[in-house]
Amino acid sequence: FHFLLDTGVKETILFVSSTDSIALKNQEPITFYGMGTDQGVSAVLSRNNNVVVADALQDSLHNLYVFKGEDLAIANEVGFPVNGILGSRFFTDHAIHMDYVKKKITVFPKGFALEERFSKYKQLPLTIIADRPYIHTGVTLFGELKELKLLIDMGNSDPLMLFAFLMDSLTIRPPFVEEYIGRGFNGAVYGKRNRIKGFEFGGEQIRFPIVSYPDSNSVYHTKLVKGRLGSIGNQTLQRFSLVFDYPNKRLFVKKNKNL
Repeated sequence: FHFLLDTGVKETILFVSSTDSIALKNQEPITFYGMGTDQGVSAVLSRNNNVVVADALQDSLHNLYVFKGEDLAIANEVGFPVNGILGSRFFTDHAIHMDYVKKKITVFPKGFALEERFSKYKQLPLTIIADRPYIHTGVTLFGELKELKLLIDMGNSDPLMLFAFLMDSLTIRPPFVEEYIGRGFNGAVYGKRNRIKGFEFGGEQIRFPIVSYPDSNSVYHTKLVKGRLGSIGNQTLQRFSLVFDYPNKRLFVKKNKNL
């Protein structure tokens, strides 16, 4: 199977079509909620499955959330055949190096000396809440520097997403466009997009990024962590070499040639 690797999702999700024949263990019907303007999506929770990644990492007690693929059509959004989403369970126990330039993922054994291997990287503290990584960083919004709590979201393709409806002092200034932002588990996400002066990530300035601002009704069903005001997405993350170290709550960051 081909999986989208996503730090913004806790669960492991599998898409199936109505014509697929697949044996699921310990099935339990559930309703799944996420971003989007529709109601919750029906799914099946299958417990205690065996999942193997790269013939090296194995979890024999893995929970799968199974959706009918045609209900989500995520492959149309990604432009690549996707059978599911591998979420935070992949990151929980080991340090993971994401090299966007070489298109390579390296998983390190427990106790590996990351400080020696990545001595030239900048270390950032991570806050891990419900198995998802958050950082605090400075964002310059229309001349004012704000310190914001943001989710590091590899499943979001935008450089930066902000929840303007949670920020009383923020007015989205023109020029902006109102448009379709993307697709969440609860359907289409609509909102605004514009550019801001910049924000800081990994000791570097991301200058004049495009920012998406989803409407509040698109985020209505999402259970937001207290204080979270947005996400840093993949158009930012791909400009860095990253080492996620969930066990020690830290992120190693170094700019690459894409910056």
